[in-house]
Amino acid sequence: GSKKTEMLMLPMLTCFRRVGQAQLLRRMIRFELQRCARVDAKELQHSVSTLNASLLSTQQRDGPEETKMICDFTTAVGLGNPLDTVFMATDPLEGLPVLLLFFVITYVPKLSYDSNYGSLAKVKGGYPIDGCPIVAGTA
Repeated sequence: GSKKTEMLMLPMLTCFRRVGQAQLLRRMIRFELQRCARVDAKELQHSVSTLNASLLSTQQRDGPEETKMICDFTTAVGLGNPLDTVFMATDPLEGLPVLLLFFVITYVPKLSYDSNYGSLAKVKGGYPIDGCPIVAGTA
């Protein structure tokens, strides 16, 4: 089985790396929005946070317009979690878990845990792989 999937590993690595870099960039943008809102719009951030918490605690069912408005406000002040955002839902792909297993088996030997950075790092300098984007991309 691994011989047939070997030709898919490099395109999968490229895809996971790009998705992971985009996810990490989204997290950095959220952090920057949160920091700026804490400094420049502290009252707005607290109001949105309180409104969001009150709506969640009362489990009030607003219409789609109100829900979208609250989501936009929480995103604007950096309160949302970009890694939990689901843009579209699809049916599970058959065979994807096995393909991901082969991907992990192929690339885990090329990574090692670096305690200085608290993440995965490449073992040799020539590998086109970085641990953080790969983990974020596969998650």
